[in-house]
Amino acid sequence: MQPSRDGGDIAPGPGDEQLQQFRQIVSTHGQITLMLQNIACRFTKEDLKDILDDLGLRGKFCFVAVPRVHTRRANFGYAFVCFRSAEAAQECVDVCRGRALGPTN
Repeated sequence: MQPSRDGGDIAPGPGDEQLQQFRQIVSTHGQITLMLQNIACRFTKEDLKDILDDLGLRGKFCFVAVPRVHTRRANFGYAFVCFRSAEAAQECVDVCRGRALGPTN
């Protein structure tokens, strides 16, 4: 399934309820930004970049934002990743669906 250019949801696969969910939030100039939800709260921006690189997405994204709680050493459980193309964003959805991006216990 291709990410929707109108900001619509990307349908989750079977059994994805407890795993990462993706929602396209911005589409400008051929770049696609995905919101990755339910990431480990201890993750930093660098941790997430390393994981995306390890999943074969190195060079396919141009920006990663992991909003953090300033009073604790944690993030809010979601991140934004801007991909260079719709194809790269779809590849992220494909490789991450059904895969835990952090501790599973």
